[in-house]
Amino acid sequence: MLFALLHTQANPELPTFHYQNSLPRLPLPPLRQTFDRYLQTLEPFFALEQENGGESISSARTKRREWARQFEDDLGAKCQERLQELQNSAPYNWLDDSFWLKKAYLETRSSLLVNSNWWLALQDDVQVPGPVRLSPNPPPFNDWQLRRAAWVIKRMLHFKKRIDQSVILLFGYLL
Repeated sequence: MLFALLHTQANPELPTFHYQNSLPRLPLPPLRQTFDRYLQTLEPFFALEQENGGESISSARTKRREWARQFEDDLGAKCQERLQELQNSAPYNWLDDSFWLKKAYLETRSSLLVNSNWWLALQDDVQVPGPVRLSPNPPPFNDWQLRRAAWVIKRMLHFKKRIDQSVILLFGYLL
């Protein structure tokens, strides 16, 4: 959603989803392949943990492989089966936007900004004067926070409008 904060230029020649029907379907990777890749991404953390006096790399690797195997044999198999059903029924692919839109954004009632975009929630705004930003007893809300929140909402609504109008650039940067 960071793109919503950037200024965009319209391209009326091609609608946003112009090529959607001609794109190949994304393959659904086998669950074992997904776990193997996931376990590979953990290797640097195992090394760091061992370096800091924690569990050995081989022990950590063995433990995570066992957890992955247990998940694969139980809940993972059910999840993979549901993804396969989605792959078979979705108009474009298993990573269909309408599915994720519903699951990730519309079904849950948690606050989206805090649970979905940590950068935006925690990034220090350098435009706020130091005394306001660094005050030991800040007020619950100040003019700077309200101004920033209004700006974020305005840009997100503008971006959503552009998506609905199918005028987001397909190629190139959103500047």
